Amino acid sequence: MKTLSQAAAESSTNQYISAANFAKVYVGLGDNEEALAQLEIACQERAVRLPWLLSDPILKHMHRDVRFQDICRRVGLAVTQ
Repeated sequence: MKTLSQAAAESSTNQYISAANFAKVYVGLGDNEEALAQLEIACQERAVRLPWLLSDPILKHMHRDVRFQDICRRVGLAVTQ
């Protein structure tokens, strides 16, 4: 059975999959640390999905995390406390 990182590495040679999408998968798996790491990668890649971080219901529980807020600010999103 392939791991998620193996599948990501293989798929990246065939087609682009945004790290923002992988972040949502990791949130679903309960791995917030890896989700944040993927969002950092998405920022470096300038992923087109980043402007919708705050409106994505999958990521809602991460809104209080200061690292998530920092990513949102870097993208240009207004974070409210």
